[in-house]
Amino acid sequence: MAVTLNEYLVEIDEYVTGEEIIDSDLSKYSLVILDIFMDKINGIEAAKIIMDKNPKISIIFHSVSNDFAEESY
Repeated sequence: MAVTLNEYLVEIDEYVTGEEIIDSDLSKYSLVILDIFMDKINGIEAAKIIMDKNPKISIIFHSVSNDFAEESY
């Protein structure tokens, strides 16, 4: 989905599981927003794999739980 935010064209892709995003073409992303709690692998595990594949990606965690707050840094 393409949207315009503050005069910038932004492409937004949505994935349901961590596996879906780590299997995608990560070279096209500069920012990933992850939930901690996802099916199969959690957001922390997905973030580690994403950073190994493309260390230039910025990651924001969004979750209803503080359980992984320290680890997310």
